[in-house]
Amino acid sequence: MSQDNALRERLDFMKMDQPARESIRKLRPMIEREIGPALEAFYRQVRAFPQTSAFFPDDRLIDSASSRQQRHWGIIAAAEYGDSYAEGVRRI
Repeated sequence: MSQDNALRERLDFMKMDQPARESIRKLRPMIEREIGPALEAFYRQVRAFPQTSAFFPDDRLIDSASSRQQRHWGIIAAAEYGDSYAEGVRRI
């Protein structure tokens, strides 16, 4: 199965049709405003537990992961689920 077909099947499974995508796009300003603070809270929680903080031995790694996640959420909020979205999902 090609990657295009696999992505299309996943989007169909999640009922991510054009009306659903438009609904997500309307949320984009809120997502972009809130994702930074949400990730800050998440990584504070990560740092608080030895089991998860071991994955991020220094702040540079957390900053890098947070930055990648912010970009990924920007793609989600744009509701453009193509090659860059699929590659981001694979990397994360």
